[in-house]
Amino acid sequence: MTRSTSLSTILVAAGLTLAGIAFPAGPAWAVSAPIPYSCTWTVGETQGAGTATATWDSGVPEDFTVPPNVSFSLAPFTGAVVLPDTFVQGLRDQGVTELGGTGQLQIIWDAAGGYGEDVVGLAFAATAVPPSGPMTLDLTGTSGLTTSLNEQEPWSMVAWDFSLTGEAGPSTLSCRPPNGLGVIDTVNTMVAPTTTPATTSPSEPASASTAASPVRPTLVQTDQPRSGTGALPVLGLGLGAVALGSGLVAARAVRARRH
Repeated sequence: MTRSTSLSTILVAAGLTLAGIAFPAGPAWAVSAPIPYSCTWTVGETQGAGTATATWDSGVPEDFTVPPNVSFSLAPFTGAVVLPDTFVQGLRDQGVTELGGTGQLQIIWDAAGGYGEDVVGLAFAATAVPPSGPMTLDLTGTSGLTTSLNEQEPWSMVAWDFSLTGEAGPSTLSCRPPNGLGVIDTVNTMVAPTTTPATTSPSEPASASTAASPVRPTLVQTDQPRSGTGALPVLGLGLGAVALGSGLVAARAVRARRH
């Protein structure tokens, strides 16, 4: 999957700007902060609009690093949506007592020098429609859970539009975040540099090589913590060099760009 189109171009086309978008600070590998959505819906022949709130989480572990163009998994992928009150009332008005179905979430990959998109398929089990008050659906990712990134960047995985189709009614819900994007997780695709072997003079003894301990870049994540385990390994970045003659040791450092 190519990640080369400018994100700013896409957002301008959608009538958004990145300026003014702020996300609460938090550790990586956690449930996203609650994201507000503006929605339209149908239940049978009835149509309406309202607001929803959603949180999302993926199986990408904390400080996850993967080489460019290497596939990695987003599983398990989960979400929770507090449905618009108007939509829930529409279900009640049509005599719907429980709601189950499928949906999808558009994911945007945002980096300083790249852009990409993925679509995650969703499913939600039959959930009772409460006689009053709010209703929440628990969502599970079912497809589109493997991807790759081709630029050497720190990437943010951010949530965009989602839609749901209920088997009862039948019913539909289409939602877009009106105030910007919500970060789910981060992925780093920086690559460890190769080292050049040192040579020794025949008249001089070879000196012992030295290597720096692996350094893992810090990734910025704006979400709230939850418990869980990641299924993928973290690849560290190594730095090292060998020098002879004067006994000086030169170190090469990798600077990871941060978004």
